[in-house]
Amino acid sequence: GMLANIILRTIINLTAAIACWVPFRLFQKNGELAGMVMVVAVGILNFYYALNAVIWHNDDIASWPKGYGWCDIQLASFLPLETLNAAAICAVMQNISNQVSLMRASELTRRDKARKNMMQALIIIPVPVLQVVLYYFNIAKRYSISGIVGCQAVFTSTSVFLTVFVLPPPIFAVAAAYFAGLTWWRYRKIDVIARRALYNSGDFGSRARSNRTKRKLYFMALTIIAPYCPMQLIFLFNNIKLGMPWSKPYDFAQLHGPGWDQIDYMVNLSLSQMVRSHMYINYIAALEVVVFFIYFGCTQEAYEMYRKYLRTLGIGKIFAGLSERWPP
Repeated sequence: GMLANIILRTIINLTAAIACWVPFRLFQKNGELAGMVMVVAVGILNFYYALNAVIWHNDDIASWPKGYGWCDIQLASFLPLETLNAAAICAVMQNISNQVSLMRASELTRRDKARKNMMQALIIIPVPVLQVVLYYFNIAKRYSISGIVGCQAVFTSTSVFLTVFVLPPPIFAVAAAYFAGLTWWRYRKIDVIARRALYNSGDFGSRARSNRTKRKLYFMALTIIAPYCPMQLIFLFNNIKLGMPWSKPYDFAQLHGPGWDQIDYMVNLSLSQMVRSHMYINYIAALEVVVFFIYFGCTQEAYEMYRKYLRTLGIGKIFAGLSERWPP
């Protein structure tokens, strides 16, 4: 029911937002721009979902906050954040496919890292910035508010909105799927040679590490190819279907005419098909955190960071093992 949905949204999305911190710090430490952007974007989205469920937790419209300021900021950043997230995932997969191709023994030089981050910035930043600039000029109303979901942007079915706001995330998702497939294919080719060399050398420790790395890369590639890309394509299909035929001429004066500043309110039972289709998107944002937390939040570096935070909170006085070197 409605109460169960509110409780789940609040707990799951707030936990997901908090869980982004350690992976973000690890990406920051290693100078991974795309990873930092991905974690920040999905962390903010999870925070939005959790807070909206708390603020608009019932169907009593008379008691609802108007959302002035909060909804304006949130909605101006929401679609750009979704695009940032999709673009960052694409950049991460592109970088991984390059790393597998190079398989270099030495670390990247400072110049190499700067070049890599510049390339990632060119992939990630331009489209979301364009969306922020054009947001005000494409909204048909200031915003609407619905129970549980909270703030909702109201757009009109123009070709500008389709091109700038609807198409970019699935395009980045398809590109990410391509790079994920390329990663899998390249690693399979290299792994055949590496396994033969390791088997002949008798280095069982290196063989085990190689197998762990392979499983991690396979899982990451599969995660991108299997659920993420199809979900983006499903959302694309639904959005295009709802906005058909996308032939409305763009007219700013008509978009921002009388009544533009009026806020629409919708209770849970009267939600439109489009809003209902967005009712459970929040769980996808939380699932994404679970996926990258498995990759980047369960490493030895991450465990050491957790131990450091626990010691800072004084828990090391209760559990002496936190002060010992780990792993022993």
